[in-house]
Amino acid sequence: MKPIRKLMGNFTLIFAVSILSLHSFALCSLNSFTDENALISFKNAITSDPYAILSTNWSQNTSVCNWIGVSCGLKHGRVTALNLPGYDLAGTIPPHLGNLSFLRYLDISSNNFSGFLPHALDISANQLSGEIPPNIWKCRHLQELELSYNHFNGKIPSEIGSLSILKELYLGFNDFRGIIPEEIGNLSQLEVLSIPSSSLTENIPSSLFNISSLKYMYLYNNSLSRNIPSNMCDSLPNIEVLNLWRNQLSGEIPPNIWKCTQLQDLGLSVNHFNGKIPSEIGSLSMLRKLYLGVNDFRGMIPKEIGNLSQLKKLSIPSSFLTGNIPSSVFNISSLKFMDLSNNSLSGNIPTFHGLSKLEELYLFRNNFEGWFPSDVCSSNISNIRTLELFGNQLEGQIPPNIWKCTHLEILSLSDNHLSGNIPFEIGNMSMFRELYLDVNNFQGEIPTSITNASQLTHMYLSSNSFTGPVPDFGNLRQLQVLGLSENNLTGLESTNQELGFLSCLTNCQNLVNLDISNNPMMNGILPASIRNLSISLSSFRASNCSIRGIIPPEIGNLRHLEVLDLSKNQLTGFIPTTFPMGCSLQSLDLNANKLAGSLPQSLSNCQTLQVLDIGNNRIQDIFPIWTGNLTDLRVLILRSNNFSGTISSHTSKASLPFPKLQVFDISYNAFIGNLPHEYLSNFKAMMDARENHRGERDLSRLYIDSLTITMTLTVKGIDREYKRILKTLTTIDMSSNRFSGSIPNSIGDLNSLIYLNLSHNCLAGGIPASLGNVTELESLDLSSNRLEGKIPTELTKLRFLSGINLSMNNLSGMIPQSGGQFPTFDYASYVGNPGLCGFPLTLECEEPSPPPMVQEDGGDDYGILEGFCWQAVVSGYGCGFVIGGIVGGLILGYGRPKWLVEWIYRFYRIKMRSRRGNVATQRRRIR
Repeated sequence: MKPIRKLMGNFTLIFAVSILSLHSFALCSLNSFTDENALISFKNAITSDPYAILSTNWSQNTSVCNWIGVSCGLKHGRVTALNLPGYDLAGTIPPHLGNLSFLRYLDISSNNFSGFLPHALDISANQLSGEIPPNIWKCRHLQELELSYNHFNGKIPSEIGSLSILKELYLGFNDFRGIIPEEIGNLSQLEVLSIPSSSLTENIPSSLFNISSLKYMYLYNNSLSRNIPSNMCDSLPNIEVLNLWRNQLSGEIPPNIWKCTQLQDLGLSVNHFNGKIPSEIGSLSMLRKLYLGVNDFRGMIPKEIGNLSQLKKLSIPSSFLTGNIPSSVFNISSLKFMDLSNNSLSGNIPTFHGLSKLEELYLFRNNFEGWFPSDVCSSNISNIRTLELFGNQLEGQIPPNIWKCTHLEILSLSDNHLSGNIPFEIGNMSMFRELYLDVNNFQGEIPTSITNASQLTHMYLSSNSFTGPVPDFGNLRQLQVLGLSENNLTGLESTNQELGFLSCLTNCQNLVNLDISNNPMMNGILPASIRNLSISLSSFRASNCSIRGIIPPEIGNLRHLEVLDLSKNQLTGFIPTTFPMGCSLQSLDLNANKLAGSLPQSLSNCQTLQVLDIGNNRIQDIFPIWTGNLTDLRVLILRSNNFSGTISSHTSKASLPFPKLQVFDISYNAFIGNLPHEYLSNFKAMMDARENHRGERDLSRLYIDSLTITMTLTVKGIDREYKRILKTLTTIDMSSNRFSGSIPNSIGDLNSLIYLNLSHNCLAGGIPASLGNVTELESLDLSSNRLEGKIPTELTKLRFLSGINLSMNNLSGMIPQSGGQFPTFDYASYVGNPGLCGFPLTLECEEPSPPPMVQEDGGDDYGILEGFCWQAVVSGYGCGFVIGGIVGGLILGYGRPKWLVEWIYRFYRIKMRSRRGNVATQRRRIR
């Protein structure tokens, strides 16, 4: 019996083990099926798989553990990692993903996921959400969650605090909004927190600064605000990187920052931190990168920063710093990068000898003075690649050592007081890419050796006193920008009168911007080879270079040319008619030449034209109606030519004319007829300007490297040259023509107009009261017309009006005295209007007199008219005719001298006093 019992016992044991094994197998199979089902649901929710990663590899015929991006544990065969970064997958995340209960690592970054599906079978558009899939929080074994660079949005859910063993969290470069949840402080094992470039707001939760395990915090480029805790570093003993730049944080940097002893990278730039930079930063002995720029600091750079012996990058630009640079900072031998630009630092620049590893130095736009440091590029400083010191007050010559910086790529010394010649050794700079020496006092010739610096892409030598010929820059094949303006350079070839260096530049096939303006000694003609200039050339400026001859028609070959400025030269002949279809011109300035003929209609091919200035030439034409079809046109200047005829209506009904025009100057021509009412009522850019800042700001960056146009406008009776278009500059000048009729009331709709000049025409009627609506008006000139009636009191509302000229009209009545700028205008603003009275004129306005008494006896007494007969009237007119003839002759012969105007005014005042005396005598007789 015992053997049988023993056998039965073994059978029972084997059966039990088998049952348990079958159960475990079944359970394992069930769990594996759960993981596979979750991944299949994930695959089915993918709408775009451009590299066919899932469609060709995730097959149900193979184990999920062999699928691309899937990793499984060795013990249970469960999915532990899903890594699919950078495959451009698009779609949503199904809730089944939360069933991967053994998942430790989830990385689907750098894709195009836009949210999750709340229900597995419901994919209607209104059920889609951009939030993080809520079932992810069921994956309690997650140690790394990487969702960056997708399209998730909404709030970061507070449930994130339930991932108790999470070590790395990456949510950046999505569109999360709202606050960082306080519950994130529950992640007691978190080492990396990265949520940059989202739309997070309000303050950083204080709980975040209590995670003692935290090593890396990246919250930059959000909208986080308020102060950071004053005890920020009390519970962050392991923090190595704290990057909070480009937010709206304020307050002072906590002085206890020295407790973050492991800190290596501190980024607080582009915020609103204020106060002083704490000297305690000098105790962060491990610090390698310090970014504090673009804040509201006050005071000096603390000398303790010089104690940071491992610092490699120091950046504190645009932060209102004052005082000297501490010499200790220039002794940090590990420093490779230093940017203290755009502050108010002063004094001398310290010597460079301690910066043995320096590669980039930016000290531009400060108040440094004195001599350029002579030890730059000495034997122990040989690695410097970028040196930018422009916008200071440095003087003297460039030290010879600088030409020993064989690794130097960018040298920017513009806008200082440097002088002397450029030495021949500049040709040794084989690594030179950018050279900026403009706006200084350099002189002598440009050394021809500079053409050996064959890597040069940008060269600015403008605004100096260079003389002699322009070198042959044809060897600079990489050249993109060449600025030689405002010097005394010449450009003639010995064999002919052409500007030969332009022909040499045809080898520079990357040339984009060429500026030789304001070199009056050039004195040559444009070569036909100009057509061979780089096809990439966008801007060519040659104003005021004494250029003679014609504009070569070949210039039309430059199809990519956007800016052409040949103003203030001696060009003759006609404007080329070769502007092709698809012409790229944005600005054409031919002002102040001797060009004749008509304005070529081929310019209508340049549909991107924004500035057209042909003023001060000899163009003979009618008004170019086709310019109204240039929908981007902002500046139209036709002044001082021989345009004539009426300005007829716009011919195209497809669009309103001149929708963006801001400057309309057709003065000093021979236009007749009425003012162009239709155009005036459609100058939309002169109505309700969006920004009414009254300072100088660029209207738009039309021109490469911020170069801008120059134009001359008559403002307040004076010709003024504008170097750039002001953001709100709006002007209309139709003076010195033969316009007649009245000023339209619609001119009052141009409420952003700043300058208006309609003087020296034949305009009649009254001054429109609607001009009082032009609230931005600064200058108004209606002089020398035939205007009549009273000066509208509405003009007193113009609080920016600084100049007005209503002289030489037929205005009458009292000059408005109340409010505005009117009390500041002198008599010259009103002279030549016999009926005007009141301040500033000496002619007093009479009080209304009572009606004349009627004599009951019906006698022959005619009251106030007694003593005034037709003979006296004729006599008065006769004298006036003689005097007028004499005065007219003087005016025609000598202009309109000020003494003559004053004499006429005094004579007129005496006559009026005499007349008032006669009137008073007549009134006494009546009484």
